[in-house]
Amino acid sequence: MKKIVFSIVTIVIVFLLLPAFAYSAVPPKPFRVEINSIDRKAIRDQIVGIMIEKGCRISKDSEYQLSFDKESDNPVFDIFYTNFYTLQKPVFRFEFHVAPMSDKTLLTLTPFIVRHSFTGQEIIETAFGIMNKKDVITFKKLLFKIKSAVDGTPYEELAEELEDTPVTGNPVDERKAIKSGIVSVDKNGSITKIESESIAATAGLQEGDVILEVNLKPIDPNKTDWLSEIDKKLNSGISVSITFKREGEKDVVILKKPK
Repeated sequence: MKKIVFSIVTIVIVFLLLPAFAYSAVPPKPFRVEINSIDRKAIRDQIVGIMIEKGCRISKDSEYQLSFDKESDNPVFDIFYTNFYTLQKPVFRFEFHVAPMSDKTLLTLTPFIVRHSFTGQEIIETAFGIMNKKDVITFKKLLFKIKSAVDGTPYEELAEELEDTPVTGNPVDERKAIKSGIVSVDKNGSITKIESESIAATAGLQEGDVILEVNLKPIDPNKTDWLSEIDKKLNSGISVSITFKREGEKDVVILKKPK
């Protein structure tokens, strides 16, 4: 009888854990977002405000790193990670790194599982192995909220990228990445090179066309990061509208990911 009960309990636990491992993937990288600001204080204030609101406590606070701990509230998960000698539950640790660049800041987030926290004998491992797709989206939303609050990028625009969220924060494989075909533009936004038979060329764009807006948002001709943003949206299955001028006349084309 005891063996039967034990077998049933084991099966139940396995089925409860299966969803958590269903999206386990290749070696992961930290979640990351580029913020168009070098105001480190504003970024740190947003991180602290959001994490404290979520019930986390600060475990590390240095100039370029912030860590927050939150005790697990998942009883099934606790079975595997609780210290049964001290009955101390595991904690989730969220580690943020703030890396200033020339005109922007790279913010990364790595989730960890920590056993024996604050004992001097901590056992730390990344939490990617037990994450599901919902967890991944939650972390990305968190970074997008910070970015939106600091540099003003509309959150709704950022959230569009979550529709086809991969399991980890890994970049798209360059060998399989979809490109718009717009290779380069000059300081006035005029297309100087476009690949023939590309998405952009097929949609009707030509060399010499002056790009004015992307998804109704005016471009900054002095920057070219909006070109890579077009590629990102296409890779996520999101259509992109391009407002351009040709021989004094305005027109609009829609770039779509090939089926």
